[in-house]
Amino acid sequence: MMVTFRNLLPLACLLIAACSKPAKSDVLCQEHTQGFLCNIDATGGEGKTYNVCWDIKVTCADGKSLTANTCQDIGGGGKSTAIVQNSKFSGGTCPVGKVSGIAVENVKMTAK
Repeated sequence: MMVTFRNLLPLACLLIAACSKPAKSDVLCQEHTQGFLCNIDATGGEGKTYNVCWDIKVTCADGKSLTANTCQDIGGGGKSTAIVQNSKFSGGTCPVGKVSGIAVENVKMTAK
């Protein structure tokens, strides 16, 4: 049996379609009047739903450290927002406008 490029083309197309980008997400948070507004951006994983969880660490101008953990459902390849309420933070709250640092850590994306 002779194999030609024309015979392999359908197989190659199937293999390329099956190789999709792995899903990942980026989370960026900023100060908000009710706490912190986090923008979640998922890439890859189109057609699936994911649960994205992360830790947010805030430093106040007076040196106080606050931490919270939150999660948000998102569709693969989609965007979403979540407000992390001040009440979710351990360590109290920073006065509005007195935040000196915000860090997002431990971002985990799990298929549902």
